Amino acid sequence: VSDQTNRSSPVQVGVLNTWTQIASGLSHALAIKSTGLLYGWGSTVYGQLGNSIYYGNNPQPVPQVLNVVNPASWASASVGDSHVAVITNTGALYTWGSNLAGQLGDGTTTNNYSPIHIGTSSWSMVSAGNAHTAGLLTSSGALNTLTNGSTGVFTVMQNTLGNAYGNVDSSITRSEEHTSELQSRS
Repeated sequence: VSDQTNRSSPVQVGVLNTWTQIASGLSHALAIKSTGLLYGWGSTVYGQLGNSIYYGNNPQPVPQVLNVVNPASWASASVGDSHVAVITNTGALYTWGSNLAGQLGDGTTTNNYSPIHIGTSSWSMVSAGNAHTAGLLTSSGALNTLTNGSTGVFTVMQNTLGNAYGNVDSSITRSEEHTSELQSRS
């Protein structure tokens, strides 16, 4: 939809119809097409579209291809209030947008208008919350959270308790202020 009108019933966005995933934040959204291309629209106040462009109070009203990392085919995306976490089809994790609480996982609290490659690990899932991000590592299935916590010190916290009991992390989801994890017994 190319305007900012509130609607009471669903309206098709754009003319494309081969989407595999959509994720929406406070004032922006991302979608992945079946070809692996990443599209985004909405606010860019904190760099949520990852294209190094700040549009101020003029959001992008229609989906546009985000060529933020080349070449890349995107497997999954998660959107927090004002930040983004996406995984490529090779398992690389990229984040961008607001970083006031260290939710981008780069060890700083500096907002980023362009994607940041996080670590060298391969990630299988990611979930972005209000001001935190959690992801599952492909190799171990361990849950890692990216945040600076209440101490103001950046940490990557790894869940080792679940793996000690032989559990396999199989799903994560987030809410405004917390993350939940589903484990299954192996």
